[in-house]
Amino acid sequence: VRVAFEPPRFFAQADRFGEALTFTIAAPSLAPFAASDWATVFAHEYFHTFQMTDARWAGDSSLIAPRYRQRLAGLYQNNPDVRASISRELEQYAARLRSGKPTTCDDLNGVVSVRSQRFALLNAIDPELPKAERALERFEGVARYVEENAYDLVDVARVFRSREPGWQPAPAAEALKRRIGVTAGEYYYATGYSLARMLDA
Repeated sequence: VRVAFEPPRFFAQADRFGEALTFTIAAPSLAPFAASDWATVFAHEYFHTFQMTDARWAGDSSLIAPRYRQRLAGLYQNNPDVRASISRELEQYAARLRSGKPTTCDDLNGVVSVRSQRFALLNAIDPELPKAERALERFEGVARYVEENAYDLVDVARVFRSREPGWQPAPAAEALKRRIGVTAGEYYYATGYSLARMLDA
């Protein structure tokens, strides 16, 4: 359903109202959003409605609440040790994904080592935080993975080009930078996405 209103900024959100699953995507009318942006965000939010119907994801609902999102984002922004740990993890993902080689046990062991150190750090602050990080990675990171894969589908790319003549996928290096970037401290989108990509390699 398209509703005419003018949000102050871009936002996208999936919700449950009883048995009804909904999602909202909105942006200011002057925002420079292309058809490809709308299509991939649609994939992300639509996937959230699927997650909400699956007990394996729905069981995480209390851990993906705003209070945990805000606490983890705040730690990324204000705690140098947390931020350094996340940077090391993302560097490992970036190096592996750029290489184009299959993921090995050694690759995974390196990531596990970095993550284990961070979980110990988060656990010392609040034992719920490591659980919340993993839940948000499963929820937002996997949805980001679904969203970003839309860019790589031939049929989807054909639609983008039909609506926006001259549209081309971003060069690999730029696409990778965008996909594993951290926005407003919400690093779990990036780490969850990157781990999904690494496991898929």
